Amino acid sequence: MPPPADPGAPGEEGKEVELRPGTPEETEAYELGLKQHSFNEWASSKISVHRSLLDLRHELCIEKKYYRPLPQTSVIIIFYNEAWSTLLRTVHSVLERTPSELLREVILVDDCSDFDHLQAPLDEYVSHLPEVRVIRSPTRQGLIRARLLGVKHARGEVLAFLDSHCECMEGWLEPLLERIALNHTTVPWPVIDMIRWDNFAYLFHGVKGTLMVGGVDLVDLKFDWHIVRQIELNKRKSIIDPIKSPTMPGGVFAIDKKYFEHLGAYDDGMEIWGGENIEISFRIWQCGGTIELVPCAHVGHVFRVTSPYHASVDKWTRNNKRMAEVWMDDYKSVVYRRHPEYLKIDAGDLTSRKILRKALHCRDFSWYLQNVYSNVYVPDLRPVAHGQIQNKENHRCLDATSDPKEPPRLVDCHGHGGSQYWELTRAGEVRLGVEGKLCLQTAVIKKVPSTDIITKTCAHRFANDQPSKQERWVLQNSTVLYHPMTDRCLEETESGLVVAPCEDVNRQRWLLQNLDLS
Repeated sequence: MPPPADPGAPGEEGKEVELRPGTPEETEAYELGLKQHSFNEWASSKISVHRSLLDLRHELCIEKKYYRPLPQTSVIIIFYNEAWSTLLRTVHSVLERTPSELLREVILVDDCSDFDHLQAPLDEYVSHLPEVRVIRSPTRQGLIRARLLGVKHARGEVLAFLDSHCECMEGWLEPLLERIALNHTTVPWPVIDMIRWDNFAYLFHGVKGTLMVGGVDLVDLKFDWHIVRQIELNKRKSIIDPIKSPTMPGGVFAIDKKYFEHLGAYDDGMEIWGGENIEISFRIWQCGGTIELVPCAHVGHVFRVTSPYHASVDKWTRNNKRMAEVWMDDYKSVVYRRHPEYLKIDAGDLTSRKILRKALHCRDFSWYLQNVYSNVYVPDLRPVAHGQIQNKENHRCLDATSDPKEPPRLVDCHGHGGSQYWELTRAGEVRLGVEGKLCLQTAVIKKVPSTDIITKTCAHRFANDQPSKQERWVLQNSTVLYHPMTDRCLEETESGLVVAPCEDVNRQRWLLQNLDLS
């Protein structure tokens, strides 16, 4: 049992730490903690490792009776040079808010930390916690392989992965285990509440608030948060029912151990961290499983300023390329044409992962886009053109920044993509840059259409959207960008880019790279 909480102690009941460093020694400790951990470790150290949290769950969650029997769980926590206070608060929140009959063990995997407090002092501390074991890696493995090391030692029927700076709320595990008990191919994750890095206030996110599920940027292959659409919320019978999620953030989730191994665990060809959560999300869905956000389960997470796992850009890109090559089929071309640097990266041997996909009879990526991630804009597999757009008269290139307040202009061509990378889509948009979220269009000034050219967030942001009239272009004679709404053509003038009455002149002719008129 945890010691009785003092409601007036720093941080109790999830409140912020109002103390501030007062002496030079405290200021030095604050600055060192921030440098080492990317959060206010000085404030965290003032909070009890047994700190209390108010039970703010919806009354239906508190009253809910769960399916029995629920499987026993191994909680796996990877740490590398973690702060003493946050690591132990993570551990105690598990021990003190998890029914003992459901907790097989807590496995702490030390990814070769070098801080003194994580050596003998930690071993001594956990020796008094019979449910907790420390597994030490003799070399740095990175998050992915360290988790696999934890799985190797796990004895529970279910694996629950936690980051090393979390706090579990009362009733965090039962809702996750019930989903797995009802269907072992369901992979549930909790609502992830924010613990502020600066003052450690626990910010609870209730079911009546805006719920967010996981998504992915199909170009950068980075995790995205998506607001759950009302149409999805309306499908539920109860406000606390689980919600299907296209991806999961990866820091906190539960999965049946045998199913995890059946799916191929993590791709151990990936290095350090980055992309593993998206890769396993694609694999779960494409190979017959389901990912769910469970509103009754809550885990707080300290969102650091930076991560201690410093994966190089090349390692991150390599991980993403492994994922794209195995799971994205033809859609990997969308990534490669906007990120040509991927083509230079050696993804390593993918034979075993491709054999795994075939053995599991997994669906193709187009199925995932049509049935799981169907509400997002998907870039064309084969746009009309992509690359730079060069004016035939002055040989300069169309250039724009990511700031829509800055009008597009013509400048010397540099050939490096970025601000000069455009895609002319099959729907008639001229989309800017790698992200492709801004479209070339005519301005509207005080509700009056103008002939000036601007960039603005594309109207076609979701699957069923259509381009606005202002942003729709038609390529004529392979070189003319005709604007149907104004019945004019794109032209450069001394005052800038405009749409002007169409003429047979070079200032209205444009050379588009990688033209595909088929």
